[in-house]
Amino acid sequence: MPDHKPSPRAGDFSWKRELQRLADDWPLASRAIRGVNDGQRRALIELQQQLAEVSDEAENERQPSLSELFEQRLAAAEQATPALAREALYRRTIEVLVPDEILMLVQLVAQGEAPLAHIGVAFRPFGRLRERVLEYATPLGRDAGVSLTVYVGFYVRHLRSLGLVDVLPAESGSGTGFERLRAETDVREAIEKIRATSGQYIRFERRNLRPSVFARELMLAVDHGNESPPSR
Repeated sequence: MPDHKPSPRAGDFSWKRELQRLADDWPLASRAIRGVNDGQRRALIELQQQLAEVSDEAENERQPSLSELFEQRLAAAEQATPALAREALYRRTIEVLVPDEILMLVQLVAQGEAPLAHIGVAFRPFGRLRERVLEYATPLGRDAGVSLTVYVGFYVRHLRSLGLVDVLPAESGSGTGFERLRAETDVREAIEKIRATSGQYIRFERRNLRPSVFARELMLAVDHGNESPPSR
């Protein structure tokens, strides 16, 4: 029968001593082991230094209290000129826009207007819309090339809340744009949902989406770069 060597017992570190003896007898291996250990120690020291620096920075960057923050903003407001106030407004507006919203705003300013509709149900064929199933449907998102088309309605709401777009009654002669609107995926899904779950009538509230005066001034300021746009 073949000989079986007994397995090392727990706590038996004789194999480590043997490895160290072989390393001492083999200079290259010994230098390699010492190099690895030195590298680990240097990496640990460097990591500790970085953590200490981060901790120091966190302590130094104490957040101002609400009172201090208010006083800072108030002092800045008292010293602001109309040009500085306008630039601060434009900067804050741009900071809260996501990329898809910027694409839609640029597209809307370029083309002037876009069809928009709320889709829902009515009790009579020509009755008033009683319950909305889809709001702020528009082909503007697809025209602008947004990444998340499912959030186009949300984008329009946000742009409107910032005063960047106006939702106005649809004008006569704008039928072509609304035919394009009917081809939008979310509009077709809303129509199918109404037909499948309700015996009521499908109703469209037609609107036009236009850039506001504020949006045009903002884009003009962006085009001018650091120059102040003409004041009204």
